[in-house]
Amino acid sequence: MTGAAGPAIGVLEALRRRRMHRYFDPSPLSEETLRTLAWAATRAPAGGNQPSRFLLVVNDPPLVKTVVEVTPSYIGTMPAAIIVILTDLERAEAQMGTQGREQLARIDAGAAAENIALAAVELGIGCYLFRSSNEAALRAVLDLPPAVRVEWLAAIGTPAATPSPAPRAPRQVVSVDRWGGEQWETQSP
Repeated sequence: MTGAAGPAIGVLEALRRRRMHRYFDPSPLSEETLRTLAWAATRAPAGGNQPSRFLLVVNDPPLVKTVVEVTPSYIGTMPAAIIVILTDLERAEAQMGTQGREQLARIDAGAAAENIALAAVELGIGCYLFRSSNEAALRAVLDLPPAVRVEWLAAIGTPAATPSPAPRAPRQVVSVDRWGGEQWETQSP
């Protein structure tokens, strides 16, 4: 596997280390690494336990470059691959109605994206989650059918030797039992 994963880490440690990498080393990733990330995405929960979520792994360098070029919301250097998380809208609606298509499918896709980000930490590689601000161009480049919606894209690669600085986590408060009741400030376990 590509990356400096070393010994396995726990999920809480992966949460501590997780960050978005926007700058990548140009080296390719192994098929085994990409398959592991795709597997991690499929382990995410799905509304009604009936996934309408699909993945498209883009690892052909010219196609990765084209995806980046048609997605102006992408910020960073060229990743080794991009995993596109998609929803089959007809399937989502057939399974769970309008709520399935408009809400649950997006939640499912977000869970899959987070699983990719956490698995990347375990594998010692970088991940940057982003959305497409030009879905029509992305749809044309990837030959996506009309009934498929692009939810998330995960740029994957070996982090650059000098990655962007890790952002500071914002202060967040958790209310207990009711809004405005006792509050916990989040801290690392």
